[in-house]
Amino acid sequence: MIVLVVVVLSCFFGTLEARTVPPDLVEHWKKMVLPYHTLCLNETHDNPEPIIHMLAEFTLPEEKVIHCYWKCFHEHIKFVVNGKMDVDLMVKTVYKLTPELAEKCVEQAKQEEELCQRSYVLVQCVVMNEVD
Repeated sequence: MIVLVVVVLSCFFGTLEARTVPPDLVEHWKKMVLPYHTLCLNETHDNPEPIIHMLAEFTLPEEKVIHCYWKCFHEHIKFVVNGKMDVDLMVKTVYKLTPELAEKCVEQAKQEEELCQRSYVLVQCVVMNEVD
C-alpha cells in the first residue's frame, strides 16, 4: 500500500509540476500529505479510486467521501480542532502559504456548515490559488 501511495502522490505532484508549481512546493506538499494518506483512506472507508484519480489528474471531485478525506487530513494535522480552523498553524505548516491566502480560504470555508464540505472548500481554495 505504501508503494501505491508514493506512486499516486508522485503522479499528483508531477501533474502539479507541469502546471508550473515550483519543485520545492511539490516536495513540501508531499511530505505534508503522505503521513496521513492511508490513515484517512481507512478512517473514511473510502474507495481509493476517486482519491487516486484526484491525485493523479489534479482534479477536485465533488464526492462527499473525498471531502471527508480532507476533513480527516485537517483534523490529524491539527489544522481543524473542534470544527475551528487554525490559520496560524496552517501558515506555519504549509510551505509558502501566506497569511492572506490562508485567511481568504478560511473565510470561504467557514461559510460551509458541514465539516467535510468545509475542509474541501479550504483545500480547493488553497490549491487553486497556489497553482494559478
